[in-house]
Amino acid sequence: MRKFFYAIVLISVSGFGFWLYWQWVATRFEDGLENWRRARMAEGYEIEHAPLELRGFPTTLEALLRAPRIAAPGGWRWQASAVTLEMALFQPNQVKLSTHGSQEIVVTSGAAGSRQRLVSKDSGVSVILSPDGSPRSGNGWLRDYKLIRDSREILEGQGAKLSFLAEAEPPARDRGGLGFTLSLDSLDFSGPAVAPLEDRLHTLQIEGRVTGVATEVGADASSAPSGKTPRIEIEDIHLNWPPVALSGTGELGLDEFGRPEGRLEAWWQDLSGLIDQLSRLRAIDEEAAPMLKLALLALPSRRGTGGVIERRMPVVAENGRLFLGPVEVARLRSLYD
Repeated sequence: MRKFFYAIVLISVSGFGFWLYWQWVATRFEDGLENWRRARMAEGYEIEHAPLELRGFPTTLEALLRAPRIAAPGGWRWQASAVTLEMALFQPNQVKLSTHGSQEIVVTSGAAGSRQRLVSKDSGVSVILSPDGSPRSGNGWLRDYKLIRDSREILEGQGAKLSFLAEAEPPARDRGGLGFTLSLDSLDFSGPAVAPLEDRLHTLQIEGRVTGVATEVGADASSAPSGKTPRIEIEDIHLNWPPVALSGTGELGLDEFGRPEGRLEAWWQDLSGLIDQLSRLRAIDEEAAPMLKLALLALPSRRGTGGVIERRMPVVAENGRLFLGPVEVARLRSLYD
């Protein structure tokens, strides 16, 4: 009987101590969030939300914020129905952030004050932190989203996934930057067609590394950046956007006017179908189309997945123009317009 009594006392004391530890972690988190909020507001941010709700005892700390809203002095704004931040009590370096219900990101840019809105029903991000608190790796997802420019819907997507790795083993670490993997599924474009492509992008998968990333908080999003801009080193890309189906490697960035520039060494599955589409759109001379198809036979070739013949032809963006091999097929607009 005495042993049973001692066991009950030990369990009670341990449980009380565990509860105190959970309360201590919760208090530290609440104080940290409040300090962050005050620091951002001192920089000119507007931050609003309902009272913080903490739950998850005994194994998890889960913070629930209802109706959060953040507006930056640089011209962007984010708001959501609710957001939760979840952290395992004994793994504080692993954090999961999820939105519930609708959310909206609004960015105003350009001299004319163009307004871009990203609206989604579900999103989240899981991050593993380094000892200094900086992100080491993570992944994010977005489902049922729309991009609206001013009052016109630009695109609608079913799913997007992004994973990143800030710390890598050599030699990737020596190259610097942020490694990432991006996946898009079923992206529908509205309004004017994205010539010469169809209105639906079926799949896009990219593995690569972003270099020259700006880390300054509160940077003005209303004007084009000066100096060096981030660049994407594409280690592997797979695109299925009829009539285009390709894979390859390359590099992509923005020029001083905010127009895409770079080069992709691409392997194409059906270049003849793309030539037919460009001919119908009069992007190339209709009489030249048959000669271009004959010229395809001289391009390097290989057998791809399923034994499909693929031919190599680079895609180059420079000086606001897009080239398929030596042929100009489109003019490129600035992303800041």
